Amino acid sequence: MCLLVAALVRPSPVLLLDEPFAGIAAPAIERLIEILPREAKRRLIIVVDHESDRLFGTADRLLGLRAGELLLDSTPEAVDDRRIAHVYGG
Repeated sequence: MCLLVAALVRPSPVLLLDEPFAGIAAPAIERLIEILPREAKRRLIIVVDHESDRLFGTADRLLGLRAGELLLDSTPEAVDDRRIAHVYGG
């Protein structure tokens, strides 16, 4: 969590978060989900996460990759369970 806070306060034009919700308590996850849209107004935020449903309400764009191949490039509103399953090999 300390590294996440340090990344948020650093004045960089891009913030790359890899599995930012892993290992943190539910209240902290909720707070982070509140913070990300505000941060996105001042910099590009890229989040890598296997539980993409958490990001549907805050993301502008979702990309789905499998073995380096882009299988999904969409707005959250246009994504359904079938498209998500396709990315995860279903």
